This record gives sequence, C-alpha cells and structure tokens, in this order.
Amino acid sequence: MIILPTLFGDKDEIEILTPSPQALRTHNDIRAIILMKYPNIKSQHIIISDPEDNVALIVGDNDIYQGWVKVWIKKIEN
Repeated sequence: MIILPTLFGDKDEIEILTPSPQALRTHNDIRAIILMKYPNIKSQHIIISDPEDNVALIVGDNDIYQGWVKVWIKKIEN
C-alpha cells in the first residue's frame, strides 16, 4: 500500500494555479490536471471530489493508495 501524499512530494496539500478557477467545476477537470502534473499517479486508484469553494480532495482507494491530499485551486495573479 502506498501513502497518497508521498506521490505528491510528501505534501498533503497541493495547488493548481489557473487564470479561471471557476472553470474547474468537476472532479474530472481536477483529475485531468492532476494526471498531467503527476504522471506517476494511477487514475483508477484515486477518488476526487468535485471542487467546492476552490478546494477539492483526492482520496486513495484504500487498496493501493491510502490517505488524502487537499487541492487548492488558485487564480494566477498577473
């Protein structure tokens, strides 16, 4: 079993920076970004919540990955 935060550099919180945070509305939006940014993550072993107030959670399936990581969706400041 792999502790999920170790796949994110031993962090239990990560940030997604975007010019339009309101455009990321579903768990699939978050999943696509996470899989591009962290190609070592296996999609079938994570559950991602829909974002609410620009925060989402990634939870392991408890068979392969265990634990959770909070995802902050932040606006890129120019």
